[in-house]
Amino acid sequence: MPTFGAFNHAWPTEEWRMAQVGGRPVAVAAIRRLHLANGNGGRSTQILVVSKVGQPDDRAACMMGYASAHDGAAANRRARRIADSAATHNCARDRPVVESSAAQVPPR
Repeated sequence: MPTFGAFNHAWPTEEWRMAQVGGRPVAVAAIRRLHLANGNGGRSTQILVVSKVGQPDDRAACMMGYASAHDGAAANRRARRIADSAATHNCARDRPVVESSAAQVPPR
């Protein structure tokens, strides 16, 4: 079963999603690929984790969603759709979006 234990690791590339705030580009969300290991340290699955980036006037930052990364470009598009809702995502109220195929994601 996948875990967030010792053998998991994050892919070195992170995609930043930008929005215009006050006429300038600002990072509002980030997407990172995680490799989840099974209990024996073997790689068993990959997920895309979407995080809201805290802003100076609203420091709320949280995990917005988890997408299964098994289907490449389509998975990236789904993660971007989640990330692009950062402006309306309320970290205190809204639960993360979890695709049914995103195996074993951490609880909120």
